[in-house]
Amino acid sequence: METLVKNSFITYHKGCAYLLLPIRLLLTFLIIFTGVICITFTNNIIFNDKLSKRVIDYTVDSLIYTMGLNIRYIEDENYKNYFKNNEYSDRNFIYVFNHIHFFDSLILYKTLCRENILSTVMVKHMAEQFPISIIFRMSQSISISRDEKLGAVEKIKERLFRKRNVIIAPDSCQDPGDKLIAPFKTGAFAPDHLILPLIIRYIPSTDRNLVWNRNNHTDLDHFRNIFLDGHIEGHIRILDFESPKHNGDIKKFRDHVYNNMTTELGKMPSSYPGRVNTENYKYDDPFYSLVNLTLYIYPFTMYGLHYNNYSILLINLLLFITGFFKYNYPTNNTKMFHIIYMKFALMTYYHMGLFTYMNLLYMCGYTLFVAYFTNHINI
Repeated sequence: METLVKNSFITYHKGCAYLLLPIRLLLTFLIIFTGVICITFTNNIIFNDKLSKRVIDYTVDSLIYTMGLNIRYIEDENYKNYFKNNEYSDRNFIYVFNHIHFFDSLILYKTLCRENILSTVMVKHMAEQFPISIIFRMSQSISISRDEKLGAVEKIKERLFRKRNVIIAPDSCQDPGDKLIAPFKTGAFAPDHLILPLIIRYIPSTDRNLVWNRNNHTDLDHFRNIFLDGHIEGHIRILDFESPKHNGDIKKFRDHVYNNMTTELGKMPSSYPGRVNTENYKYDDPFYSLVNLTLYIYPFTMYGLHYNNYSILLINLLLFITGFFKYNYPTNNTKMFHIIYMKFALMTYYHMGLFTYMNLLYMCGYTLFVAYFTNHINI
């Protein structure tokens, strides 16, 4: 029985992803479009970098919610030292990470750019694209090119000299193939400076591939997999500092960091098979939510029966179903679908004339009664 219930929850979760697809695509477009306009205004017209930073914060938060990303930190000793004890604030170093997904930028921004946008090493053609070019300028980032030398190493040293930490992906966002991390280039290690490695791994809720694989999948396939999953766990872990103790041998330093990051990444939760974190399963006792939902929807149902309004009855039935799955299997998809449908139901009730003064008074009183009742009988 438990397996049947679990499978029904997973099927409903996947179905919600397809139903939410056009909404997510529209919201993502609107978020990016609005963010670009606001950043252009704050940065190029009123020249207020602090306000631009706030706009970027809101844009990133909105994209994380809309696209279904959950950021999970591995809360070990390094995490506590970095975030809670603030022991790294007086150090100057280079962040290196394994770049495997579009979400990397969102996770790193939320993790490392809480006060200021850090300098990032990025490919020249990306740095010149609008609106990335605005963020590139704000963060005093560094461009690199495979076709020409742009003095990136000297620029990294200059940023470090000015106490600005730098972020770089030494795997250059390449397909790792049968390895956990694609081979590193030497650029991040050439400054011969203190390194702070970060490792990232994604766990989808379906079996869709989330790792960049341009040989077999286009960028369109990649983004389609994001939107048709809708509940992706992005795990990030901060490793120990790596000091350049290899007598100036850059390749040895690079290989040492690479091997350590690969070993630690192998210890993180596996990406496949796709799954939802089992701590979210709440189907052991669905009776509680059944009673709660029934009590809350009851007045609208009685209204529909009294006036033979079957539209209200259908809306209530669907509201009951979406609410049941939202409270018993609270994934990003089930929660978002329920919220959207609940707003639709309330708007429909309003246009049907249910929200008169007396009806609202009655429903407020009834809601207080239900809240009191369900909290005191310990269903």
